[in-house]
Amino acid sequence: MVAGRETPPAGGGERTHAPGGLPPEACPYHRPFPQGFADCPAYRAEVYRPTTTGYADLEPVLTCIHLEPATVPQHASRFYARCRLGDAEARRRWASGQGQPQ
Repeated sequence: MVAGRETPPAGGGERTHAPGGLPPEACPYHRPFPQGFADCPAYRAEVYRPTTTGYADLEPVLTCIHLEPATVPQHASRFYARCRLGDAEARRRWASGQGQPQ
């Protein structure tokens, strides 16, 4: 386990609170996402192709199209993976077609 991160419940699922005191729209899952990841109902895979600061290619990883970087409240120099859809309930609503991304 990475310091400051909790492990999602065994068998998948989602924590009921955000990791490390982050806002509820923080993605609670460990990244990069494994092939076949299906724990989040709103997850939509996207291949991210990172590079070094010298633009050399690094190993591609799976991410989610709904993730974006956000600043940790009260800590302008810290960032977290924010789900554009919102918290766990918003992700469930979106996945069931009852809600729209914000």
